[in-house]
Amino acid sequence: MKKYSISTHAFENILKSLVRLEEERDLILEYYVDPKDRARVSQLIEKYIKTIDHFLGIVEKEDTGDNKLPLVTLDCEVELEDVLTQIRQKLRLVSAIDEVKHGDISFLSAPGYALLLKKPGNNVELDLPAGKKKYRITGINAIV
Repeated sequence: MKKYSISTHAFENILKSLVRLEEERDLILEYYVDPKDRARVSQLIEKYIKTIDHFLGIVEKEDTGDNKLPLVTLDCEVELEDVLTQIRQKLRLVSAIDEVKHGDISFLSAPGYALLLKKPGNNVELDLPAGKKKYRITGINAIV
């Protein structure tokens, strides 16, 4: 992974979310009765924890007001552009335990799973209630 710089605020948000996920891991896994589903979710959580732990170890913190992130993390806002229509929208990626509000998606939902750890410029196909759509990630910001 190349060197990145993020704001101190963004760093602290990512670290706080990581610690929270580690604390909630067992509670999240209790929701999955099927062993295959539980194993899939457990692997996703482990991959996320390892990737973010490594990222936090190499990232440089800066005292700026810029909350841009180089990858999709928990508790971030993802700016998406529909590849076909160029219509833009924003989604917040939240924990499975958080109350999901308008514009929020759980990281364990199909769209959340597809977005997690992706980078600006990546194209993703999201399976939404209205059908499958292709989006380009145009920006990622830590939630203020």
